[in-house]
Amino acid sequence: MMDSIIIIIELIGVWLLFAAPLLQATLELHEETSSWETIKNKHRALHQPNIKKSYFLWWLMPPLKIFFEKRRIRKIKKYIQM
Repeated sequence: MMDSIIIIIELIGVWLLFAAPLLQATLELHEETSSWETIKNKHRALHQPNIKKSYFLWWLMPPLKIFFEKRRIRKIKKYIQM
């Protein structure tokens, strides 16, 4: 009886010696990953150009719609080449 209790306690101790550092490493990696994501999102938000979609009712006057769409595409290409 005493031997089985000691074996169970040893098993729990060994498992904690394995699982605790693994848990700590996982938590640290998660924190680092989430901080990188926030930095990346802030960077994207700061460097996004102000390119608005053209108003959908411009299709009532197709030449103007085409003009605005071409201008928008030029802005997008200019941003991509940066």
